[in-house]
Amino acid sequence: MIVLISNTSLELEINEVIRKMYLNQKGFLSNVKDLSSLLVEDANIRLFSHEK
Repeated sequence: MIVLISNTSLELEINEVIRKMYLNQKGFLSNVKDLSSLLVEDANIRLFSHEK
């Protein structure tokens, strides 16, 4: 990949797209983690409120 972007006039644009893809991936993983935490919290609330 380095060879491809080092021989192009669009190197900056390509690097920016790659950077955005990386940031989106990090954001997606963070959102999955947050959603998982909320779902576990919701399940615990429902479980313990149902037992009472």
